[in-house]
Amino acid sequence: MTTEYLRGLEPCRTTMSRKRNLTTMFSTQFASARYLNLTTFRRDGRAVSTPVWFAIEGNHLVVWTAARSGKAKRLRHIDRVTIAPCDIRGRVDGPTVQATARLLPASDGQRIERLLDQRYGLAKRLYGAATGIWRLLIQRRPPGLSAYIEIAAREA
Repeated sequence: MTTEYLRGLEPCRTTMSRKRNLTTMFSTQFASARYLNLTTFRRDGRAVSTPVWFAIEGNHLVVWTAARSGKAKRLRHIDRVTIAPCDIRGRVDGPTVQATARLLPASDGQRIERLLDQRYGLAKRLYGAATGIWRLLIQRRPPGLSAYIEIAAREA
């Protein structure tokens, strides 16, 4: 008996187990990393790397960024990214992984903010307060909108 399901409605069991192993490896590989080097791609194919804070949620990673940031704009056009563990300056200190990213709806924001607060604690809260004060007092602009990114392992 074959492991394929009727009429291709469901993937075969070997594909499902391969995907499960890939995503488990993907999330555990970054569990000890403090920062993530997120590389997005411009329309012309040039890579742009940025160190970001991230949290692990199940079989994927989640990232916060400003909605008007370059990485959020690039992800609206191209979902292909590469990620690697890095230091605060973006120097890669682990293997690079091909991944797929997508922007999440704003309704997921509170959940992702909680995950990031748990992971980074006081440092994240202080950073959020400092950037809020900077925008209001120095730039004289209201707080910017946030974008939330979900990163999943790309299948081979």
